[in-house]
Amino acid sequence: MKSLNKIFAIIDEKKFKFLLLSLGSLLSSIFDIIGIGIVGPLVISFLDPTLLQNLLVKYLPFNSDYFLEISNSNLIIMLCIILLLAFTLKSLISFLIAKEIIKVGFEIQKELRNKFIQIFQNLSYEDFIKKKTSELLHAINHLTIVFCQNTIVKIFILFSETIILFSVVIFLFFINAKITILILFTLSLIYLFYFYFIRKKLSQYGTILGEADQKFLDFGKITMEGFKEIRILQKEQFFFGRYKKISKNFSDTHLKYDTTLILPKFLLESSIILVIMIMTISIVLFSESSSKSIPLIGIFAVSAARIIPLVYNILNSIGTIIGSSYSIEKIDKILNQNKINFNQEQTDKSNSERKYKFSNIEIKNVSFDYDKTNIIDDISLNIKKGEIIGISGDSGSGKTTLINLIIGFLKPKKGKIIVNNHDIFEDLKTWQSTISYISQQNFVYGASILENVTLENNIDKINTDKFYNALKSAHLYDFVKQLKDKENTILSDNVLNISGGQKQRIAIARSFYFDRDFIILDESLNALQEDLQEQIIRDLKKNQNELTVIIVSHYKKNLSICDKIFDMNNKSFNYI
Repeated sequence: MKSLNKIFAIIDEKKFKFLLLSLGSLLSSIFDIIGIGIVGPLVISFLDPTLLQNLLVKYLPFNSDYFLEISNSNLIIMLCIILLLAFTLKSLISFLIAKEIIKVGFEIQKELRNKFIQIFQNLSYEDFIKKKTSELLHAINHLTIVFCQNTIVKIFILFSETIILFSVVIFLFFINAKITILILFTLSLIYLFYFYFIRKKLSQYGTILGEADQKFLDFGKITMEGFKEIRILQKEQFFFGRYKKISKNFSDTHLKYDTTLILPKFLLESSIILVIMIMTISIVLFSESSSKSIPLIGIFAVSAARIIPLVYNILNSIGTIIGSSYSIEKIDKILNQNKINFNQEQTDKSNSERKYKFSNIEIKNVSFDYDKTNIIDDISLNIKKGEIIGISGDSGSGKTTLINLIIGFLKPKKGKIIVNNHDIFEDLKTWQSTISYISQQNFVYGASILENVTLENNIDKINTDKFYNALKSAHLYDFVKQLKDKENTILSDNVLNISGGQKQRIAIARSFYFDRDFIILDESLNALQEDLQEQIIRDLKKNQNELTVIIVSHYKKNLSICDKIFDMNNKSFNYI
């Protein structure tokens, strides 16, 4: 019941459409009952045509003298046509409803993936660094597929098949209550036996499969990132052995999971003989005459053939939903834990459209610690528009933490960061819209050079003059023009078809294209040749009146043009 509540909370506004489609199965069940109900008269028409005609005249609510005049062969043809139409219409309605529910499932999957992307994009930096790349991939791939293509479809099957089963059972109850109760008792025993033994196992198997998918993604990331080291150290077999262990656990669990899910099918098929035996013996015992026994057996035989797949689908659906509890719990947790972040992203859009001209930034007595470890202690600094500030220091001295505090990715534990006389956290999006940040691990991806610089794939939204000027400022123009496809050259997914220095210059060109007032170069010149580093630094110096620049580097030479240089040491820094 808890799982169902969480499922309906996840699908939110789609739940009413979902329930409406499930209730559409009532229409399908009507044609099911008509088809089953025709079986009895059809059997009687072969055994005792006169009896059938008398029954039709007696029980039909309209003037039925017509059936006294019609020949038995025509009556059989009429009943067969009704039977065919009933099951054809039932199949057509079931197909249309199933098609629509699959469509709804894919819509829910699309919306969930959109939400997950927005949630991960809107995480605070402190939350982001605690996440693994595989968590996002696991959420948008495995969790949404299991939830939408398995769980959602199975819930529909559960509701719709239960409605049809309930309708057929009510019909049979009016035909013969005693026989119907005996059949229900038999099926109930199978249901109780099945779920008493396998309920917990299905949940465990689903959790193991979900965690195994996460491990596959983690392993793929490790082998891709460590390809060179693994190859050089000849440790392929070590990592392959780890992969085989994960793969074996996944395969073995999947076998157990699938076997458990199909178990009801064989239990129910075996129970057919038992149900028919019970039904035949019961009819012989409870029926008043043999002439009525055979049509009754026909109705219950057809009903049994219809009930058994219905019950199997119901048991299989319940089993799948139980096995999907891992995905349901994970999705519910992600959505509930990130409601504030997700809503905040919506409200900040309007603020991010505003932009102000940078005047000055004041870092006032700022301290920061991470997991009770003091990283920055009581730092103060004032940077004015047009200044070029250099920050040096050993690895682990707190340079990157200070930059993250200035950008607003981290919030000081003590002190304030003031821009243009306002705390940056009063309107963080606006402050960040004035910054361009270029790191040593530059952001370049598998798309054209044009898209990588402009972060836009709609040519109508791209300012080509700004683009070419950005290439020239990053000393990339000549390189791009000598390429066969020029700026439309597609970079490979892992961006191996250009050098590290060229990737760095693409990131720098992006900074110039977006025309930001405040530029932060965080060890981002290291991949460039020395003469190229000097050229870019000289270009920054030329634009000193327009730009404010922070250069983070452990190369003292790169900091020679700076107006002020600060050395990070012992959680604080000293003016050089």
